[in-house]
Amino acid sequence: MLLRRLTLIVYTAVLFYGTHIPLSRRFSARYQPEGWWDAVWASAAEVGRAAVAGMIGRRDKMIHLVAYALLTVLAFWAAASYPKIRSRLGNLWYALVLVGLLAGFGLFDEATQPWFGRSFEWLDYSANLAGILLTAALLGAALAIRGRLPWATDRPVSA
Repeated sequence: MLLRRLTLIVYTAVLFYGTHIPLSRRFSARYQPEGWWDAVWASAAEVGRAAVAGMIGRRDKMIHLVAYALLTVLAFWAAASYPKIRSRLGNLWYALVLVGLLAGFGLFDEATQPWFGRSFEWLDYSANLAGILLTAALLGAALAIRGRLPWATDRPVSA
């Protein structure tokens, strides 16, 4: 249970940090790290500079979709580690609340980027939302196929 929560917390923090660093500063060839964490990030950025530069164009929306799809998987995985929530996750209401919280986080993530030299883009938020909704739908479909959702089958939910 602790592993699931820690994984979600660390991934969310890395995602939030990664979406808020000013690209012009971090990917500049003249950038000098200001501390050990900056040195780690600058090294990773230097190694992946060519790959990242190629992704920033049209692939940016796909990166948003995949990042938030993974966040959704981790959020449902972490929520399922709580016995009360796990027994109720089959309830469509709880799944929708979790999706709403993730959508709110995606909007908060985009809305706070201008404070860090980035820009708010509705298309980025749309890609975030698409990743959340597609993943939640696929998870729901997979559980429904396995007969684990009470609203999708007449059988009771097995633990």
